[in-house]
Amino acid sequence: MFTPLRILTLLMALLLLYITAASSHAYAGEQARRRFAMIVGANDGGPYRIKLRYAASDARAMQKVFEELGGIPEKNQVFLENPELPDFYRSYQKIQIEATKSKEQGDYVELFFYYSGHSDDEGLLLYGKHLAYRELKQMIDAVPADVRVVILDSCQSGAMTRSKGGSRQAPFMSDSSVNLKGHAFLTSSAADEAAQESDRIGGSFFTHYMVSGLRGAADSSGDRRVSLNEAYQYAFNETLRRTETAQSGAQHPTYEIKLSGTGELVLTDLNETSSSLRFSQPLSGRVYVRDESGRLVAELDKPAEREIELGVAPGRYHVILDNSGDYYESNTMLALGASTELSEREFQAVDSEETVTRGLDNDENIKYTHVPFNIGLFPPAQVNKAFKEPVLNNVSLGLLATNQGKLEGFGLGLILSWEDYDLNGLQIAGISNVTQRDAVGVSIGGIVNVNGRDSKGLQIAGIYNHNGRHFAGAQWGLVNYTGGNFTGGQFALANFAVGNFIGAQLSLASVTIDNVTGFQAGLTNITVGDVTGAQASFLNVSTGRIYGVQWSYLNIATGKEMSKGAEFGFMNINIGRLRGAQFGFVNYSEYADAPIGFLSIVRDGVLRGRVWTSDTSLINVGLRHGSKYVYNVYHIGFQPVMDTMTMSYGLTLGAHVPASDNWFVEFEFDNMGLSDITDFTRSAWMSKFGVVVGWKWDAKGNQALLFGPTLNVLTDDGQDKLDSKYMSYIPLHKAAEWDNGTDANGQPQQTELYLGPGFMVGYEF
Repeated sequence: MFTPLRILTLLMALLLLYITAASSHAYAGEQARRRFAMIVGANDGGPYRIKLRYAASDARAMQKVFEELGGIPEKNQVFLENPELPDFYRSYQKIQIEATKSKEQGDYVELFFYYSGHSDDEGLLLYGKHLAYRELKQMIDAVPADVRVVILDSCQSGAMTRSKGGSRQAPFMSDSSVNLKGHAFLTSSAADEAAQESDRIGGSFFTHYMVSGLRGAADSSGDRRVSLNEAYQYAFNETLRRTETAQSGAQHPTYEIKLSGTGELVLTDLNETSSSLRFSQPLSGRVYVRDESGRLVAELDKPAEREIELGVAPGRYHVILDNSGDYYESNTMLALGASTELSEREFQAVDSEETVTRGLDNDENIKYTHVPFNIGLFPPAQVNKAFKEPVLNNVSLGLLATNQGKLEGFGLGLILSWEDYDLNGLQIAGISNVTQRDAVGVSIGGIVNVNGRDSKGLQIAGIYNHNGRHFAGAQWGLVNYTGGNFTGGQFALANFAVGNFIGAQLSLASVTIDNVTGFQAGLTNITVGDVTGAQASFLNVSTGRIYGVQWSYLNIATGKEMSKGAEFGFMNINIGRLRGAQFGFVNYSEYADAPIGFLSIVRDGVLRGRVWTSDTSLINVGLRHGSKYVYNVYHIGFQPVMDTMTMSYGLTLGAHVPASDNWFVEFEFDNMGLSDITDFTRSAWMSKFGVVVGWKWDAKGNQALLFGPTLNVLTDDGQDKLDSKYMSYIPLHKAAEWDNGTDANGQPQQTELYLGPGFMVGYEF
């Protein structure tokens, strides 16, 4: 029977249960969500891969937007710049451990992985080492996260999503992401496409537009939040639009999204930003936002019908608005916590040429007046002056000089031929050819050729060829200079390339301020980067790694990372580690597999003492140094037993072959001299070939017993003053003899070959 007291007690219990459940739900909502990010930028993909310019900076941009707007504090991030594979694994383990701890506490965990760098259809490339897509997927799946988002900005990264265009499982995002489970893989290119980067935007197309979208450009719903779907669609559309006419072809980002449950996966929230720029509704056009350093922070299309807000850091910004070829600019100072609105009244009209100098390459907006034929004495007195500039000519002839906006065809000036914009064809000048922007074709100048930007073709000049940016083709002159990447051949007294070089440089001095893939030959070769190929000169210098061969009197490689190949020279200096061989009188390295020379210093190598007895000397002492597998032994010995006491001295070259944890075999060649102690003029030289068996008994392997047979070889041409019977306790036997011409007195000479067995027993420590 329900009495009033029992009913009141039941109501109080239900109220208490409701309060407890609500509090638990509120606590979970506030405390349970944790996001982790592993962000990797790798400019260097290893040998035969051009070093990227912007992979690391792209990763920095992504890290910044995740930290500022994505709810991922620095303590929950791991950032790697140009890591090697072991560094990658260690950092992954750190993220995995932290995510596991969080999951064990009952948190809802989200993992974000971003990679910008080289890859192929097999996997990511870190300094030439593969991280297979399958292994990467396994590593991502091994992190105990409810949601995993992988973003790959690299060539052929679409191979990870298996099918072009990806797959998606419904339902796909609606409100709160707390109930979502699964993964999303976003890649910048299809399985058979290259991911492209641009000097104009200072980064890759995909990451640039992904970051712009995450900062608010992708917020199509206007809710001040950017979802996974919005960010991907924005990056896809913008990347495809900007690469459709690129030389490398259109780039199609792909996806594989498998998320189940209810909710919307929000990547960034503009409510979390410390400051923002708002573009008001009536404003329309293409918007470019640059920070105080000139870096392009965001790029977007602003429709007139809606406002767009960008979450950016406090600072000074320069904004360009391109409204159908009419350009406007605005400069604004954004304070911490401020949200600044930019409307039409904040923009001032500027000339299109002025906007180009600030970084907007609007080549398609230039309207030329087509004048097929131009002739004149010099620029003020020529046919082109009768037409509106800029002028496009197919043929331009100047008795002294000629000037045109763009040349598509043939240009000839006895002194000067000048294009204000581009060249596509052949130009010849008695003194100088000048193209202020891009050139495709041939420039032949009596003294100087100057191209302001990118060039493809041939430059021939009597003295100097200058190219402002990238060049593909050949330069021939006394001095050649390219301000960007070079693909082809440079032939001159001095060659300079300020970017990656692929091809051949032949000159007295070749200087490349980035990586070289190919061949450098001359008196001096200097590369401020990695060399993949060969350097041959009197002096070779590389500040990076070597993948190939250095051949000169002096070889220097100062890169601290692992090199692979060989160095041939009187002196070889490698500050880093070399998987390969050094052949020189003096060799120095942090580590080298096979340093072969008179003096080989290996910092991370072997330095041990050795004492032994042999058939040649009763007492021998030596110093062993070199690498683990190839070494030298400097030694001296004393033989007091025979009628003639002798001293031995020499240099042994050996190769170490491990057989087990305790046993090893070494093959040695020893070139040694022996002298009568009482009369050093009585001496001879002998070679010993030995097979040494060693046994290590201590854990560190620094002590070993040595024993083995040797073959003694002596060639006597009559010049040796020490009889062969004093060369070994075991007699040498004549194996062969042959005529060796005549001496100064006309007497016949013979060379005799002596062979004999020998032995050594010793101790190394």
